[in-house]
Amino acid sequence: MKAAEDVKLDFVKLSIVIASLHSPAALENCLESIFANDFLLHEIEIIAVDCCLKEKTAVCADQYPAVNFIHFPVKTPLPILLGAAIARSKGEIITITDSSCLVAGDWVSSILRAHEADSPVIGGSVEMSGNGNLTNWAAYFCDYAQFLPSAPRDVVRVVPGNNLSIKRRFLNQKTGFDGIEFWKTEWCGNLQANGISLISEPEIRVRWEKDYRFGTFIAGRFHKGRCFAGRRAAHCSILTRLFYAAGSFLLPFVFLFRTLAPVFGKKRFLIKLLLSLPIIVAAVITWSAGEAIGYIAGAGKSCGRAD
Repeated sequence: MKAAEDVKLDFVKLSIVIASLHSPAALENCLESIFANDFLLHEIEIIAVDCCLKEKTAVCADQYPAVNFIHFPVKTPLPILLGAAIARSKGEIITITDSSCLVAGDWVSSILRAHEADSPVIGGSVEMSGNGNLTNWAAYFCDYAQFLPSAPRDVVRVVPGNNLSIKRRFLNQKTGFDGIEFWKTEWCGNLQANGISLISEPEIRVRWEKDYRFGTFIAGRFHKGRCFAGRRAAHCSILTRLFYAAGSFLLPFVFLFRTLAPVFGKKRFLIKLLLSLPIIVAAVITWSAGEAIGYIAGAGKSCGRAD
C-alpha cells in the first residue's frame, strides 16, 4: 500500500467518507473491509474522521497510511464530522459510511456501477452482522429494518446514513449543505421537496455491528428525537410547534409500523424481532417523548448527545 503523500489524486472518481464515533478497533475493522475491495487507489480517496483519543487514532493511521485522517479532540456530533470530511473530499461521487459497518467485497464496484445512472442519491442495504444481544437487535430494527436487502433498485422514502452515496454536484447551499455540517435527513428532504428522488440499490451492501447497553440505547433515542424535532421546529411558529408536539403522541404507532412491516414483509429475523419487541416499544416511546419536548423547548444539548 502506498503512503498517502505518494498517491497522485489528479482525478478522484470516488471519495469514501468514514465517520468514527466509536472505538479505533471498530474503525480498523471497517477499513480492513474496505481495503478488501478491488479498486484503484489513484481513482479513490478514503477519508476517516473521528473524535477518539488521538493516540489511539494514530495507531490506526500508521496501519493505513493511504487514508486521510481528520481528528477532532473532543466528542463531536456526527453531522460536524461528516461536514468536515465532505468539505475536504474531491471525488465526483461521495459515499458515506461509519465505523460500525463492514462493507461487502464488491461494495466499491457496486457504488460505481449504480452511479452510472443519473440518480443523484443512492442508498444501499444494511444487514445485521451477527446475533448480538436483544438491545443490539432492537437498535438494528429501529434504525435499519427498512434497509434489509429487498427487491431490485427502486425509488424510496429514506436512505441509510451509513450506506449512502451522492453525486458531488448536488452538494451545495441550495440543497442545504453549508460545507460545515451534513444533516442527512434534512438534506435528503430538501432534494425530495425539489422533485429529486432517492434511490435504493440493495446490491450495495454493508453489515452493521455495534454493541449497546440498554440505558445508553434508550437515552440515545430520546436525544435523537429531541434533536430532530428541535431542528425541524426552529423556524416554526408557536402554534405549529404545539401542533407537532400534540401529534408526537401518535408517533409510537407510526414508528412501530415502520419497524415491524419490513421485517414481517421479508420474513426475516422474526424470532429476534419478537424477542426484542419490548425494547423496541420502549425505544419508540422514548424517541416520541424526545420529539414532543423538542417541539416545545427546542433541541437543547441533545444534538451533541445523540449517538
